[in-house]
Amino acid sequence: RLARRYMHQELLVDEFVKFKVDVEFLNMSAPETPEDIMLMQMQGVFSEYEKTKIKERMRRGRHYKAKSGLLVSGMAPYGYRLIHRTSTTTARFEINEEQAQTVRLIFNLLCEKRRSIRSIIKELADLGVPPPTQRGRTPYWSGSTLHKIIRNETYAGITHYNKHKACIPEMRRQATPKYRRSLRTSQKLRPKEDWIPITVPAIIDRKIFDAVQLRISQNRSLLAGERVNKYLLT
Repeated sequence: RLARRYMHQELLVDEFVKFKVDVEFLNMSAPETPEDIMLMQMQGVFSEYEKTKIKERMRRGRHYKAKSGLLVSGMAPYGYRLIHRTSTTTARFEINEEQAQTVRLIFNLLCEKRRSIRSIIKELADLGVPPPTQRGRTPYWSGSTLHKIIRNETYAGITHYNKHKACIPEMRRQATPKYRRSLRTSQKLRPKEDWIPITVPAIIDRKIFDAVQLRISQNRSLLAGERVNKYLLT
């Protein structure tokens, strides 16, 4: 595929001609006559249209599956393993009991023993529990990883489809970013009414999850009241 959009295809072909580079297509002869050029342009337009329609049909199909209560996910969160769809069964989450024990421990330390995130990280390190992904870095859990776990409603038995939407990141870390097939590499939350709930096996009780969320909100309000100075980016 030379380009995914007709406009890009025309720009590339013009640049190749400008630098005396021949373009050969596998599904048609080299465009020489006005008729050949028109055919190449029409194929580019129809290919872009076909790609758009395929994406729309796939989106509608995933929405239909999710509204029917079927799992639409390519990754399983920590504590689960993804069982792929077969000719006789649908895709589903299955509890990974070894990891699920760690999840229950984290929620128990937060809810029952009212431990802080930092002390939970130390507890997991003392017990020798490895983090979800080390990637060659430190073998210790990070605060962001723990926050993702304690906020994830999947552990209470409900996961959501259509919760996020892809978007272009507002800030770029590199002055000259590398080529990406898709520029929408960041995510934003959709309005809650657009979320589609799907039932999955629960690792913790719903009451424990709600209690942890309540404690998080209370900690935020207390922290906001304890600030001595006001900063621009706070």
